[in-house]
Amino acid sequence: MFVCRIVVQIAAYPPPRFTWLVNGKQISQSQRFKINYEEGQITLVIFNVQPQDSGDYILKAANDLGECTWKTTLKIKRKYLEISEQPN
Repeated sequence: MFVCRIVVQIAAYPPPRFTWLVNGKQISQSQRFKINYEEGQITLVIFNVQPQDSGDYILKAANDLGECTWKTTLKIKRKYLEISEQPN
């Protein structure tokens, strides 16, 4: 079983509200997807990662003072894992 962990460091006060999306669809906590925010790090963990988990992962974070968006592309192939990061 493979596990993928995407970690984004955010400096924000007050702490942000945030949403993870994959290919435009919101990700909810489940047995396969865990979302955590601790000490300025927003983490998405995907358990039992599969090729169908490939896609564009977007983190949208906002508080009363502003918002930001972070995007990365996850490509899952049968034999290896490739991640490419694209700054916004």
